[in-house]
Amino acid sequence: MARLVPANSVNHGTNFRVMRCRDQDSFVFGADEVLYALLRPAQRASVLMFIIGGLFLICGLFIGLIGTLPMTPEQTQLPHDMLSQLHKAEQETGIKIPVFFIIMGIIIALPALIMIILGFFVRRGGLVSAILAIILTSVLLLMSGFNVLAALRAGPAQLVVPVILLVMLILLETWLIQAARRSREIRAVQLTQQRQYPQAMQHQYQYQQPYPGQWQAPPPPPPPTN
Repeated sequence: MARLVPANSVNHGTNFRVMRCRDQDSFVFGADEVLYALLRPAQRASVLMFIIGGLFLICGLFIGLIGTLPMTPEQTQLPHDMLSQLHKAEQETGIKIPVFFIIMGIIIALPALIMIILGFFVRRGGLVSAILAIILTSVLLLMSGFNVLAALRAGPAQLVVPVILLVMLILLETWLIQAARRSREIRAVQLTQQRQYPQAMQHQYQYQQPYPGQWQAPPPPPPPTN
């Protein structure tokens, strides 16, 4: 976590704020450097959101594609236990197995698409997008926890993928919480940049102007005429 402190004890020629990072021993000067450091958790979270969302999206599309193929579940070479459960669900609900695959694909792909879209807004450091991403990740964490418990009953070999997904979601939740906590400071630095940009441009223009009485180089001679 980073906090902003006034730069009253540092003489660096600007009135930018200075950020003291808890995970670093040095000060970061300038609004651009402060903003970059504050956005690190949001940027890391967005990258992980793209990865998780992309994997879920591919999985959902693949499952939905199975339902559109003109083949019976037996031809898909599904395990016998899964086939028996699908036939039992078809008898109880009246939903045909291909339709069931399409519905499952939509259920998996839709949250994945939402996560990818939220990743672009989380990367900017927004509070609302971070909160929505935290809610979505919490739901996925709950579902992933149930999957891990179900995999425990199936055997140790079935634990690899659920555990990896659970660890990735926990890491994502941690970065999203950090990004939400830093959103106010990010907004404050952005407002500071907007206020100081005209002043910086004015100072730069004044710096380029010659001082009174300062010697100026004579203009170049005109080109020779034939």
